[in-house]
Amino acid sequence: EGTFEAFSSRCTHQGLPVQQVTDAAIVCGHHGSTFSLADGSVITGPATQSLTEATVSRSGDTLTIS
Repeated sequence: EGTFEAFSSRCTHQGLPVQQVTDAAIVCGHHGSTFSLADGSVITGPATQSLTEATVSRSGDTLTIS
């Protein structure tokens, strides 16, 4: 049950992969950018652009991200 959101795993600052998802944010440990879990928007920089949203589809108990 519920709503699912998915975003690119690449930080918009330099394209490096984000390292962690916490209860509060998506975190890129390379330079400290953090992004909103709700919409991928920047909480703290140096990134200035939101993470790219991906499409999530559900079939039974399986989620597919594209």
